[in-house]
Amino acid sequence: MLARLHYKRGYWLFPLMILMMLLDGVLASTLQVLLSTQNYVIVPHLLLMTVTLFSFYATDEPVVIYAGIIGFLYDSYFIGYYGVYLCVFMVVAYLTRLISPFFSQNVLFATLIVILGMAVADGAVYLFYQFNGMASMTWIQFMVQRMWPTLLFNTVLFFFIYNPLKFINNWIHYRA
Repeated sequence: MLARLHYKRGYWLFPLMILMMLLDGVLASTLQVLLSTQNYVIVPHLLLMTVTLFSFYATDEPVVIYAGIIGFLYDSYFIGYYGVYLCVFMVVAYLTRLISPFFSQNVLFATLIVILGMAVADGAVYLFYQFNGMASMTWIQFMVQRMWPTLLFNTVLFFFIYNPLKFINNWIHYRA
């Protein structure tokens, strides 16, 4: 049975999520020339990786609530429609929390869960835009030109930020 993680310094999680949200914007604008061409679009998901990873490792803290609040801030900072990322972040955090007891807590399963979380989030946002008539590409174009490049880029990025986020997670929590 996995040892449960307990709150110790959980107040640092929300500022970390705000930092990751800002880094998403900085990374997207800095690497815009490299990340977006005619053939593909890549969107960095540092915040989503943070939400998913903390939902995976720390199942007894209010990550779902933090994800909703940070989703609202994300919507107001980046998107014109309020509630899209609020719902997406909350659903991804909740689903991650539901399935995390069934997986071993190691880097392999954390990577798998983060990739699945990003796929669910990108797919849900695409479906929202498709149902509202704002999507300019078909599902196949979305998969080829946006989802797969985004997942590949963010998986590589995840391997760079996994250890710092895991260290922060261990610092915030202690084992009982």
